[in-house]
Amino acid sequence: MRLAEHAAAAGSYLWVDMEGSACVEATISLYERLRAVQPRSGICLQAYLRRTAADIERLRPLAPAIRLVKGAYEEPESIAYRSQRSIDATFLGLPVRFLLDGRDRPIRLGLGTHDVILIE
Repeated sequence: MRLAEHAAAAGSYLWVDMEGSACVEATISLYERLRAVQPRSGICLQAYLRRTAADIERLRPLAPAIRLVKGAYEEPESIAYRSQRSIDATFLGLPVRFLLDGRDRPIRLGLGTHDVILIE
């Protein structure tokens, strides 16, 4: 919490990054507690995880700041999209859904990718 306070005092954000699937629930829970006391905080979510759409819905009441990335960890197909086509479609579809469904709430959304085709 102290890091978030320092970031806010400097006019910046504290971003909570995401690791492999084993850390997702703990990371989101931490972000929920952080966002409740520090609005200048954000979280990274991974589009390739099948749970991400539900995680976005879970965070919506907090007017979250989300940085969406494709995802880079080797995860089983039961919890993650594995085909490049599915991952790309989810990476592009989630922001559209998030933005269209959230017109009545403030939204801060960042996209992170090195994929030149998606950037274009």
